[in-house]
Amino acid sequence: MVYIKIIIKINIYNDMETFLVLTPDEIKVFDQVIKEGLYLAIKQLHEEVEQKKEERRTYTINQVSKITKKGHATITKLCNDGLIKLTQDRKITQAALDDYLHNRQSMDY
Repeated sequence: MVYIKIIIKINIYNDMETFLVLTPDEIKVFDQVIKEGLYLAIKQLHEEVEQKKEERRTYTINQVSKITKKGHATITKLCNDGLIKLTQDRKITQAALDDYLHNRQSMDY
């Protein structure tokens, strides 16, 4: 029986190189490990991107008044008082809304 050895060159650091010599069976295991690692890395990256998208989402005062079931004037007053933070274009970020909803028991009007 002939063994085929494959050499894989891996650059770990810019100044250091590592060579792996793998048999066909080892290549199958190595391939599976790489696939699983890539899958997990891509999944984690996707979750982080989705979370950042959600954090960057913005709402108008009208939208927040519907979400919180409070009047437009009340939300405007909360914004003017600094209890709900606004962006420069007078929108409310998801993070600011979450902060308000989390802390609103102590600051309800």
